[in-house]
Amino acid sequence: MSKPFLSQSLPFSWPNFPGCGGIIKKNPEDFIVEEIPSYLPSGTGEHLYLWIEKRELSTDRASEHLAKVLNLNKHAIGIAGKKDSIAISRQWVSLHTPLEPNKEDLEIEGLKILKISRHENKLRLGHLKGNKFVINIRSADKPNEFDALIEKIGTKGFPNYFGIQRIGDEGRNAISGQRRVKQGFKGPGGLNRIRFETNAYQSALFNFIVSKHILAKGCLDTLWEGDIACLHHSAGFFHVHSDDIETANERSKLGELSPSAPLFGYKVPLAFGESGKWETEVLVSEQLTPESFRARGKKYSPKGERRPIRQIPKDLKYNWIEDSGEYLLTLDFILSPGTYATSLLREITKIDTIPNPFPELSNNGDLERVEKP
Repeated sequence: MSKPFLSQSLPFSWPNFPGCGGIIKKNPEDFIVEEIPSYLPSGTGEHLYLWIEKRELSTDRASEHLAKVLNLNKHAIGIAGKKDSIAISRQWVSLHTPLEPNKEDLEIEGLKILKISRHENKLRLGHLKGNKFVINIRSADKPNEFDALIEKIGTKGFPNYFGIQRIGDEGRNAISGQRRVKQGFKGPGGLNRIRFETNAYQSALFNFIVSKHILAKGCLDTLWEGDIACLHHSAGFFHVHSDDIETANERSKLGELSPSAPLFGYKVPLAFGESGKWETEVLVSEQLTPESFRARGKKYSPKGERRPIRQIPKDLKYNWIEDSGEYLLTLDFILSPGTYATSLLREITKIDTIPNPFPELSNNGDLERVEKP
């Protein structure tokens, strides 16, 4: 049995500012997300590009339907990212086919085809600049310091936690992933399932290390010697040394870069100093080494990567509407690819929506604060 390493709950970045509470996703129209593509289809090419709108329909289900109608296998389908199911979402899907279908032949309940075009290459994961959200929070409170909270989040950011969509209800995906890694990626399920569960486990460990940064530093943008800084515009990273720590912190305050934490894998670099100690302690607590993530060949073995511990939303705006004595809060913002809107909403509402995957390992309540070295 591994020794404890995860908390009962993950800390907020701005705990002294009360949240608005409220209800999220009461209706699909309360959660609208639209992909911002890296490029638009050229109009010619062997890949059919569809700009689709989904209502209460997952990206996987929509893709499976389109492949079935056009008699294609799953490898012929391309997407830039997956979108929330309980929502109205718009995104591009590519299909490798010479067919020129009518929109009506492709549509089902919950799926509309808004545009049809063509392009030379398949759409790949990550082929997007970001996602634009318009979200309603119903039955919300209106705290006196809400303006200040939004200003902090809009300029300083929020924890880049992975959400329940990845971790799973009650942490089930992460628990399955823990078992996968410790058993050498064996067990039932195909490659996609194994990868998904492994990613959930990596994500839970990442969330824990982010929480250590918050509690030890009291903020998201401070770098210590030995940290690995991640550049927001390029996803590049570098170790912070004593001779460049002042410059790195200045750039972090401007939002150009942030401290990072690992998604563990057999090739991911680890930090030095105090942050490196946290990262190593997590591996030791879980009776793992980086080599534990190398098994059954490259297809199953994650290399790992560094991920910034915070994200800063772009163009964060909000509006209060009073209706029958209750408040409706509308939020409008843009997030970078791979960032969870639910993690931003968690900070605004102060409703804890991210599960602790391993409650049986937690016997000491909240995470202990770490003294700054």
